[in-house]
Amino acid sequence: MALKKALTNPAQAVLCISTGQRAASEFLQKVARWADAAKIASSGALDFQAGADCVKLGNGGRVLSLPSGNPSALRGYTAPLVVIDEAAYLENADEVFQAIAPTLTRNRDAELVVASTPAGCAGLFWDLWCQAEADPGWYRQTTTIEDAVAEGLDVDVDELKALCPDPAVFDVEYMCRFSKEVGSFVDPGAVVYEDPARPGGRYVLGADFGRKNDATAFAVLRDFGDRAFLEDVVTMTGADWES
Repeated sequence: MALKKALTNPAQAVLCISTGQRAASEFLQKVARWADAAKIASSGALDFQAGADCVKLGNGGRVLSLPSGNPSALRGYTAPLVVIDEAAYLENADEVFQAIAPTLTRNRDAELVVASTPAGCAGLFWDLWCQAEADPGWYRQTTTIEDAVAEGLDVDVDELKALCPDPAVFDVEYMCRFSKEVGSFVDPGAVVYEDPARPGGRYVLGADFGRKNDATAFAVLRDFGDRAFLEDVVTMTGADWES
């Protein structure tokens, strides 16, 4: 999709954003392989050059692949297409989204693709997925491993299940199901409390949610900025998170 957009939009840059530098480099290598296939199919008419962070086509179109670590570095572009890869795993997804918004508004026909393996029922990707269900401005698509096999992918699903014996993990990684066991159970903005009756500190809740036979632990700290004191620890086993 990124290469096709660059081929049909001369002298413009398609922007692809990944979770880190390694993922950005891998994305660009895939674009370069597609560009090489296009060059062969066109008997050399569609030439390209591949650099460290860019595939540049003979028509001046470019595909830029950048990590999301510094959202301010994503500003200033004008692009007919922005792709956010593995969006559910961006540590600073909201900042990235804010940084690319001007990129999209400069071009009325610009497209935004937010793609990811689903994670927990929280965060930007989950919010967008839910919003897209009722918003005609979005298009939603789910492609499971079963869908891919039905369309010709040569993979043994039973072998994959053997390599990934945890059904919850398999559902996330291969069946595109958002898991209630992954991600944040609590809004981070709700875990800090300032007690007006006891000025000079905040109460901070830390939570480690266990799975299966692991215990779940809550730690309450009183934070004074440069130091914190542990006030209480609560542990739970066998909690029913569905209720």
